[in-house]
Amino acid sequence: MTAAAAALAEAKAMIVSQRHPGAFVVGADQILECDDEWFDKATNYDDAVKTLKALRNRTHRLVSAVVVVLDGVQVWQDVETASLTMRPFTDRFLRNYMDEIGSDIFETVGGYDERRFFAEDVQFLLDLRRIGRRRGQRLIRLRTVKALASCRKFDTFGDWHYFTDLFRLMPLVLRSPSATNQFAKDYWYGDQRPPGPGA
Repeated sequence: MTAAAAALAEAKAMIVSQRHPGAFVVGADQILECDDEWFDKATNYDDAVKTLKALRNRTHRLVSAVVVVLDGVQVWQDVETASLTMRPFTDRFLRNYMDEIGSDIFETVGGYDERRFFAEDVQFLLDLRRIGRRRGQRLIRLRTVKALASCRKFDTFGDWHYFTDLFRLMPLVLRSPSATNQFAKDYWYGDQRPPGPGA
């Protein structure tokens, strides 16, 4: 599978290299494999459903290859493999997910929504609220029901760090959605809290 990913990446680079002599051309490709089955990007709704059902509650591999070509000759390549386990989910959850992500599901071979930079517990509530608005429903807080949320940032930075981060986030919200996404990505998945605007 690694050889196939490298071959696809090289083929892309070779085509472009012919048009641009003397230039370093980077080609990349990715293959998704699960239990010796090779998956392609879905081209329609039914294919996307089949892919996600096939990956449900199973571990699959993403083989990523990058190749550099100069004048039709490969000068460098690297292939890396990541193993991902997709959690179990119901068919109803899958239908809601498909409705939410829309045509963006055709952008990735595994049908992932790669725009999601917020932690899962936060994104889950945002998605519930968005779906509820479309259905004319409201998301309410059940104060007597115990809930489990992510506390890893509180453990790292203290109970009051949200207040300072809100002031850092507000200018980004006004600036652009992409800046907000970058803040969220750095906050939830980076080792440190993201710098404030202008830092």
